[in-house]
Amino acid sequence: MKARVLGIDFGEKKVGIAITDELQLTARELKTVSSSEVFDAIEELLTKYKISDIVVGNPLNYTDRENKTHKLVMEFVRSLSSFLKERKVNVNIFLVDERDSTKVAESYLIYFSKKKRMKLRKNIDASSAKEILLRFLTEKERKIE
Repeated sequence: MKARVLGIDFGEKKVGIAITDELQLTARELKTVSSSEVFDAIEELLTKYKISDIVVGNPLNYTDRENKTHKLVMEFVRSLSSFLKERKVNVNIFLVDERDSTKVAESYLIYFSKKKRMKLRKNIDASSAKEILLRFLTEKERKIE
């Protein structure tokens, strides 16, 4: 049995979290938490699931330049690395280009009723995390071939 991969769409206020299945073939949204609760959520998931990797969305702009959000994400990644080391958890951390992940997640909303769209929009950060995870899985698959 393989371990799962966690996907994180980090934001200054909210953080979306998604997870793969045990075979690392599919991804699903888990939840959206406030950025102040993200380490509690990660700790809970590390105890609940066997996690091998954590994938964090890397928010570069279209010229691959760093921006304010990128700096916040890099600070989060450093904190996450320290958090894992303190707990003696051996999990790899990867950065994945997250450009347009929110737009892609929002594009799926057009297929749902207005009521359902409003409900799903509240969880858009977790949907973005799922998109980031799917990109990671696709890139990983491409490298194997």
